[in-house]
Amino acid sequence: MASICPWIAAFTLMMASYAMVVLEFGAAATVAVALATGAVIGLANGLLIVGLRIPDLLATLGMMFLLAGLQLIPSAGRSITIGLILSDGSVAHGAFDPVFQAIGRHELWGVAPLPVVIVAIMAAVAWFFMERTR
Repeated sequence: MASICPWIAAFTLMMASYAMVVLEFGAAATVAVALATGAVIGLANGLLIVGLRIPDLLATLGMMFLLAGLQLIPSAGRSITIGLILSDGSVAHGAFDPVFQAIGRHELWGVAPLPVVIVAIMAAVAWFFMERTR
């Protein structure tokens, strides 16, 4: 399952960039889109493995190739940047929200990068629910 994680991250990043630049979403909506994208991919992979009883290696590889291909559709394989020329010839007018950029660039108390703190909190919450609840 570890081999698919970079593909999920890359696809989610593409969806977040697309939401900001093309759909002109704000930071909160973009984070929601990214979380929903990751959840849908995880749910689909889980349903393939558990529901359809497809061997986990095949389901994971299939999802990896599907995500690699789906990334090419929204931007025709180009980088999603401010001023992106869309397939219909129009120009995307959205921009990257400074609040969203701060999530990746900010350090908490000058010690730990904010993404590391967020992942640590998420891991602690997940551990609590898996170990302390039934």
